[in-house]
Amino acid sequence: MWKNTANISKAFSYLGKYFVDQKFRTPYPKPEVYRQLDGRHELHDFLSDIYEESREGAKPGYGSEAAERVRRVILKKAFALARSIESSQNYDLACDLYDAADDIVFFASIGVCDERIKEYVLVFAGFIHWLVGDEKRFLVGTRGGPAWKPYIPSRDWKDIRSFIDTPYHIDSVMRYVGADDVDVLPDEDQWAKYEDIDALKWPPVKNCYGHIARVLEHAYYNQRYVIDPKGAYVKITGDPFVRSVTLKAKKGLKDPNHVDLLAKFELPSGFDFQVLEANKGTLALQDQDFDNRMSRYVYNEETNKTTRYCLIILAQVYHDLVTAVEMPFNQPVSVQNTGLKSSDEENEILAQAQLTVIPRVIRKVEQSPRQAMEHPRIITPHRVRGYKRSGNLSEEHKKRLQEFEAETGFQILKWLPEGYTFVRPHISPAQDSDRIKQYPQFIRYRIQEEIKQVLSKGDPGEI
Repeated sequence: MWKNTANISKAFSYLGKYFVDQKFRTPYPKPEVYRQLDGRHELHDFLSDIYEESREGAKPGYGSEAAERVRRVILKKAFALARSIESSQNYDLACDLYDAADDIVFFASIGVCDERIKEYVLVFAGFIHWLVGDEKRFLVGTRGGPAWKPYIPSRDWKDIRSFIDTPYHIDSVMRYVGADDVDVLPDEDQWAKYEDIDALKWPPVKNCYGHIARVLEHAYYNQRYVIDPKGAYVKITGDPFVRSVTLKAKKGLKDPNHVDLLAKFELPSGFDFQVLEANKGTLALQDQDFDNRMSRYVYNEETNKTTRYCLIILAQVYHDLVTAVEMPFNQPVSVQNTGLKSSDEENEILAQAQLTVIPRVIRKVEQSPRQAMEHPRIITPHRVRGYKRSGNLSEEHKKRLQEFEAETGFQILKWLPEGYTFVRPHISPAQDSDRIKQYPQFIRYRIQEEIKQVLSKGDPGEI
């Protein structure tokens, strides 16, 4: 924790004044609203207490004393929380604070609170994030324990929003970064400035996560390589926005059957960092408006365009690394070799980009940044989608469907109309239920939706 009491005192004084000046008058969401959130309701209890105590201290009747009253409230609560995080080594709680701010955006979208409360939560999260480090280091990751980068004392203590724009811009994706990943994260003075990124005029990208889900599913079924644990550096030519991508693939935190992709992007004016979580494809399939919902979590549309563009490039780079035929180093590899049907907009984004694969660590003998899989997946498999057909459902067939449901988690009998049997989805060559259980969440979700769709149709044909 920070030892410089002068800086701490300045920061909390400015925060007290900020709260009074912003005139936060609307109440925090009621407990019955946020207690539906598994795992974060206790954190919202804490944030509600500190917010309401600050609101009480900032009442106009207290005059010039209001800022000092708020400062004392926040100082006491913040130090207690920071000490608790350090003593318990529960650094994920720092990530949860940023997630709580996103919860506020959702609550505001359904009309149960003022969205401005999000800024208060973000500022408080930034303070806690800063406190759990010290004068020499800043927390940048929590995967498998705390990960640190050097702290550069460039903060303007009077600018409260500087606690929202955290060093390394890592905030809520910290949970995906471990101590062995800090080499992928740009140094604090390497980041591209927001105004320079916005000036690039990024093209709009629609259905970003839906497209990513299609690319990653194709990669899953055709995977022949795994990315070296040290990562891969991919040079991109012909693209006006992204010059290179340095990426690592980690076992998915929220979906262990797939990977989280951590990537550093070289842009014309500096570097950016993005994480493509393994479960994003599932969320996109579950919610057709997912792209629009994601846009609420950023401060301007240009930042949102940057994220979408970079993530599409990242998904395509990962796809080509794990599926492409081995080629000599420094030979361009087309990013459009997936065989997927893409929109004109998506093709325009990727049409000019070419990839050159380069190892992360250059030795006397070059080592490939990808390694052949011990058991490569089926290449261009024939996927048979489940379908219903007319016929009486025998007890034996019903039992087999029940076993299939138990093994895979899919629901079939719930949707199967009377007078029909059901041919289970499978892949030719055949794969057993254990293999299906190993599918990533977004593929399993798509299959379940296809089953529901075909069983609700009026005709028995295959979809």
